[in-house]
Amino acid sequence: MNNELDNILPNDEQMQKGLHALSKDLFSEEEDFFEQDAQEGLQQMPSEKLCSIVDTLNADLNKKLQKNKKRKRAGIASQQGIYVITITILILVVMAFVVIKIFNKG
Repeated sequence: MNNELDNILPNDEQMQKGLHALSKDLFSEEEDFFEQDAQEGLQQMPSEKLCSIVDTLNADLNKKLQKNKKRKRAGIASQQGIYVITITILILVVMAFVVIKIFNKG
């Protein structure tokens, strides 16, 4: 029984072959051409320039992520302000209702 369960799963070599065949089916020739063209372009660039571009992209990405975190935190603070304003308006409405009722009876 245990040997049958071991035979169900393919070994790593079979799995790699299957994944490779599947990836060939998924990508069209146009995408493959684009990838080859991009690789050729990267190989022609000097490594120092490529490293500086990667560093610049990483720095920009970190700045954008930090900005997004600040926006999320600021959104929570603005929601607290909305709650305070809503409660204040409700209190004023109730007070106005009570005052009107008192003056109508008198």
